[in-house]
Amino acid sequence: MDRIRANPSARARQLSCKEIATIHAVNPESLEVTTGRVSGKPVICMSSSRSIPCLFILADLSEDGDPTSVLAEIFNYKQNTTVLNETVERLFIRPAKYIK
Repeated sequence: MDRIRANPSARARQLSCKEIATIHAVNPESLEVTTGRVSGKPVICMSSSRSIPCLFILADLSEDGDPTSVLAEIFNYKQNTTVLNETVERLFIRPAKYIK
């Protein structure tokens, strides 16, 4: 969450104790962070299932930027030069890969 808070294009949401407990109960290797839309607005979300990618909303994003680029920036992920079309392709990042 510190990386999200440090990004000027993202506003971190407060997770409930129940949400945090649910996240901690999931195998960290299966958790993925991606972008999505809630009420038409871009968000960063997390889930252990790609069929329900926005199970937990981590942050709201400003509408003037590319959500995929913001997510890649937060995780220091080097994406290729083409911007992903969010309706066809979605960037999924596994935070466990970044923890050493």
